[in-house]
Amino acid sequence: PQDNNDVLAYWLSNASTLLLLLQRTLKASGAAGMAPQRRRSSSATLFGRMTQ
Repeated sequence: PQDNNDVLAYWLSNASTLLLLLQRTLKASGAAGMAPQRRRSSSATLFGRMTQ
């Protein structure tokens, strides 16, 4: 029984760390993909305000 608990804890910790890494990479790629669009829109609004 103790071995089973150890294996379960091992896999749970591994799964949690893997999920954390996945989340981080997804967030990083998502931010990289979203940043140019955000920059474009913000610069466009700034430019529009300046021209008006």
